[in-house]
Formats: sequence, C-alpha cells, structure tokens
Amino acid sequence: MGGAPPRDPSDPRRSPTPGACAALADGASPAGRARRRGFRRVEHVRRAWPPPAASSAVGVAESGYDAAAVSAAGRCWRFARRLRPQQRDEGGATEMRGHVSRVLRLAVVAFACALMAGCGGPLRYTPQGIGKAPGADAVIIADVNFDAAMTRLDINAKDLPPPDRLDSSSTAYVVWARPDSDSPWQRIGALNFDPDARTGKLKDVSVPLTRFELVISLEKTANPESPSSELIFKQDVEY
Repeated sequence: MGGAPPRDPSDPRRSPTPGACAALADGASPAGRARRRGFRRVEHVRRAWPPPAASSAVGVAESGYDAAAVSAAGRCWRFARRLRPQQRDEGGATEMRGHVSRVLRLAVVAFACALMAGCGGPLRYTPQGIGKAPGADAVIIADVNFDAAMTRLDINAKDLPPPDRLDSSSTAYVVWARPDSDSPWQRIGALNFDPDARTGKLKDVSVPLTRFELVISLEKTANPESPSSELIFKQDVEY
C-alpha cells in the first residue's frame, strides 16, 4: 500500500500546518519578539494602574513602560479625578466657620444688651429744685415694666419748705405725668409732707406710661385738675 498511514491529530509528532509554521517563524524574528514585549508592557500598565510616582518622561523611559499607553492612561486618570465629587475646601470651610462664629458672638452680645436694657434695674434720677424751692433735692426711682406698659415710682424729696411758706394759699405738692407736650397731664398723687423733717414722699405709685415727663407742682389743694405754673421739680423719665 504505497503511502504512509495518516497521523493521529492528537499526536504531538504530527507535522505543523503552514500557518503555524509562519507564526513560529514570525515569533522567532526580532520584530515578533518586540511586539510581544510591547503587548506585555501595555498589559502590565493596565494591571499596575494607577501608575507609579515616576510619571515624567524620564521615569517612563527608565521603567520601560510603553510611552503612548502610559500617556493615554494618564489622561483617563485625570479625567476620572475631575468626575469625582469635589473634596471640601478646608480653607473655605475654616473661613466659613470663622464667619459663623463671629455672627454668633455678635448675636449673643446683642441679646445680652437687650436683656440688660430690659432687666437693668430701676432708673434713678436726682433732680434739683426749681422755681420757689431752689434748695430742695429729690430722688426719683422709676421701675419701668415694658411688658405691662407701666412704671412704678418712688419719690423722696428733702429740704422742702412748707407749701404755705412759698405761697400762703398753697397746701400741697402734687406729682404729674404726661407722655408728651401735646398730651394732658395725669395726676399721680400728692407728696406726704413732713413739716418737721421738711421732706416729702410718694411711695409705690403706678404710672400707665413707660416714657413720660414728670413734674411736681405747688398747689392750693391736693386734688387739682391740672398743675399750676409753680413747678418745684421737673424730670424726663425714659430709657
């Protein structure tokens, strides 16, 4: 039977195909070996991403990476960083925290000032006598209650001459108040005059105002309808 029997395809000793021979010949050539080295280096770049710190041209050349692959990968890496959520600007956050802190401190100071204005204690005035009693002195304590829209008054006057010594027909010193010059006077009360101590007092009386003019006048009676022109003390009460 003149020809050789066909070889088993699984037999390693079978003759290579023409394509396989060409591939082996190409791989044995310098160009084939260079291509294989290039593929391995690019694959190494992909597996070792992100690239090492030596990303300059010198670093790339010394490490043996494919320059084009590294350059393209670097562009992708930078683009990905731009797509990430922005990190908080610590400097800006610090500045904002400082601004908020200053605003809060100012708010606390303003609130404290408001509390002191509303709860700073009673007002104290020391008017001097006028008119026919220039040597008299008085101490007026005004406790203003803004919530109730009223003021509590304590008045102590000293060195007051007897009313009839200033005017033979006068018998009393009367206290008056009004919110402004266009409003009528409101009678608050009459001083309790002590002729021996020459003092006059009016304790714990209420005025339905929180800001007003206050006068003490010399009167013929303790219950006049309006003050006379003979004023002994005059004081503006206001915060």
